[in-house]
Amino acid sequence: MAEGAYLEAFRGSEHLISATNDETVKIGYELVTFYNEQSRKKDGDKILESMTQKHISSLGINHRKTKQHILHVAELLNGLNRGEDALAFLNHAWDIAASQDDEMSKGTETGRKSKPKDKQQRPTITGQQRLQQINEGIILNPSPATVNHGLDAAELHANGYEPAVEALLRAIEHQCTQNPANLVVQGLRARSELLKYYIKHNVVADHYSDFSTVTELFMVSWARATWDRESFKCHEIIEASLELAAAVLRADLTSDANWMFREIRMKTSNVFGVDDERTIWTAISIGLVYQRYRTWSEARPWFEQAYAAADAVWGLKDGITKSLEKSLEKRYFSYINDEGRPFKTIFGVSGMKIMPTRLHIE
Repeated sequence: MAEGAYLEAFRGSEHLISATNDETVKIGYELVTFYNEQSRKKDGDKILESMTQKHISSLGINHRKTKQHILHVAELLNGLNRGEDALAFLNHAWDIAASQDDEMSKGTETGRKSKPKDKQQRPTITGQQRLQQINEGIILNPSPATVNHGLDAAELHANGYEPAVEALLRAIEHQCTQNPANLVVQGLRARSELLKYYIKHNVVADHYSDFSTVTELFMVSWARATWDRESFKCHEIIEASLELAAAVLRADLTSDANWMFREIRMKTSNVFGVDDERTIWTAISIGLVYQRYRTWSEARPWFEQAYAAADAVWGLKDGITKSLEKSLEKRYFSYINDEGRPFKTIFGVSGMKIMPTRLHIE
């Protein structure tokens, strides 16, 4: 009866609000967990494969929601002590994307979609081989597009212990230092993903120099950056810097992290203005990092700064201001909160909306 109810809700949600809707995906994960609890992992894997195929088909493998789904599945499998299955899943996701690319290209050439019998069997390659191929592509063409693709691939494979991830991220950072004008954001992201990879696999002590030299990388990258408040790239630099500082804090290099966060907050105030929503977003983001990895007493000053600025700009009736006020009372900040609605603004930056999930830095 439980299985029937889950399947009815899942299929109905797919039909009514789409297979990639957050509510549909949530039901799908619950169904997979249910199957695993019943020792029916094959049935759960079929659901995961179907969900992944529909995400890639509808949105593409490089879409943020698709990447979040793939990362969540890999973490889910790792949590079930299925590390090898997690890596196999990642490789299979890439195979699905490649297969669909082939079908689209054939359909374009012939003016129709290819039938299943027209498809040729692709040779299976390992995650290490795939990452090596991406690395070679970046060396031949170190453009923002190829480097971003490499960073996304590394992030997806980092959930399993894959040594090729480390080599790829180091190669990306090297390429970024050769072209700082165009790849400053990617350079910061590469080091950030490398540090998170070491933290995830508990090998921080073996790679201490990569953590201790972050402040130098931080200063050099910022010195090479162009700080134009009208450019979204300026915001991306701040975002990448926040993730890098968060990784340093997680490695217990507290003084370095504190200094980096203060510098980031000062930069946003100078470039965007004290009461600009990007500056408020930065203060909330830093507060969330301290709340998650340190203590409320260390997080509180950042939420107080954000609260004062939000009150000055939007007033006490705005959802963001209310959420911040509640956090100071409850000693815990939660952005997604019914008590905080409606919002007068949701961090619109240069015509783009920064949604709540973007506030939660890993």
